[in-house]
Formats: sequence, C-alpha cells, structure tokens
Amino acid sequence: MKKVWIKYIIILLVSFFSLNLFPVCAEQTEQMIIDHAHVLSEEKYNELNQYALDITERYHCAVYVLVVDDPSVNLNTIQEFAEDVYLSSDLFGYGPEKDGFMLVLSVSERCYWLLAYGEFGNIALTDYGKEVMSEQFIDHFMVDDWAGGFQAYLQFSEEVLMQASKGHPFDVSESNSSNVARSYGIGAFLALIISFFSCESSKNKMFTAVSSSTAREYIIRSKVNIAFRNEKFAYRTTTRAKIQAKNSTQSGTSVNDKGFSGKGGKF
Repeated sequence: MKKVWIKYIIILLVSFFSLNLFPVCAEQTEQMIIDHAHVLSEEKYNELNQYALDITERYHCAVYVLVVDDPSVNLNTIQEFAEDVYLSSDLFGYGPEKDGFMLVLSVSERCYWLLAYGEFGNIALTDYGKEVMSEQFIDHFMVDDWAGGFQAYLQFSEEVLMQASKGHPFDVSESNSSNVARSYGIGAFLALIISFFSCESSKNKMFTAVSSSTAREYIIRSKVNIAFRNEKFAYRTTTRAKIQAKNSTQSGTSVNDKGFSGKGGKF
C-alpha cells in the first residue's frame, strides 16, 4: 500500500518541479487541479485550474483537486493517502503554515476525502462547512459530472474563504443565528393570524345574541383574554466534540494530531 502512495507522490512532485523550471511564469502555471484519471477535457481543466489559482492568490489559501483511478485508494485508505500526499512536499499549501484545502477523488472506488490544513485553512473550512460543501458537489459526482462537482467545490471554497477573511467563518453558529431570527419572524406572523381568527370568532358569537329586557343577558359567556404573550420559540443547538490537538482551532473544526481536519464518504 505504501508503494502505491510513494508512486503517486513521485508523480506529483515531478509535475510540480517541471512547472517550476520556468520561474518567470511559475505563478501562472502552478498546478492546482491534478487529474491522474483524465476525467476533464483540456479546456475544462485549464478553466478550473485558473479558477483555483485565482482563489489561492486572492485569499492566500491553496485550493487543490486530486483525482486518482486506483482500487487501492478506497474508503478505508483515502484519508491517510490524502494526508500523506499533502505533507509530501513544501510545494503543497500556501505560506509557511501550508494553508490549504484538498479534495481527493478516487474514481474507481467512488469515494472522496475533503481536507483542510493550516491555521487559516482549518478556521475557514469548519466541520459544518465541510458538510455543506460535500452537499454541493456530491450530486454531481453521483452522475459522473466531474467538472460540475469541481466547479461547485471551488465556488464554495471561495465563499468560505471570503467569509473567513472578514472574520466570520462559515460555521453552525452563524447558521443558528439566522435560523433563530427566521423562527421569531415566522412566530410573530403566526401569532397575528391566530389573534385575527380568535377575534373573528368572538365577534361572531356576539352576533348570535338576542334582545333581552335585562343587561345581564348580554354578558359574553366565553370571554377572550386579549393579551400579548412573550412566546419563546425552541430551536436546536448543535454541540460539536473536538479532537484536541496542540494547534487545535476554536472555530468549530476538529483537528487531528497531524494538523488536518477532514470529511469523506462514498458517492
């Protein structure tokens, strides 16, 4: 198994070093999409690679895609394979912290691993962010729309990096805040509707009264207590257990002892 990983690492290193033979245009030719399974056309490859490079340069966090077609890279091995490849060279990642994301796809085994590395990388791509990101590309991969899946991955990467650069990482707490506000808005609307129908019902009961010689008969038997109540709407709060590592972040990201956070699965 290790021999297979070494083979891929050597191929990747050769690819990167061959690009770096031309220092004048190294920034324009850096390989961000590594397609060993040849699932992309040349035109689509160039388009996605440039998009990934633009995101990397804008937010100082590298965004990679690695596609392999090897039965040995399966659901049981893909995490270790992805982490070993990422750590195989200083060419991976941005800056001294090697900040970056990497989506590793095993076409033959139809599985993936999504990882983040570095302080900013782990802050930007939280555990919740990985869940939502996976939902963006998994449907594309299920129908072999590789280019569409990579495009969705890059677009979401750009979104989370933009939010993190502004000091607001895409996390479950941000989602809960908007959900709470939405719940209060819906609750207020429902309360108005209920109050309206309650008043209409009371008014109709009054219309059924008949004339009488005494005022006592006009007392409404079923009184309606019209009062404002301070309703509290319940909502779910998600608590996440973290793998505490030396460099563990506080952004809702579980970081292992090698400095990676990640998520994977089948498609």
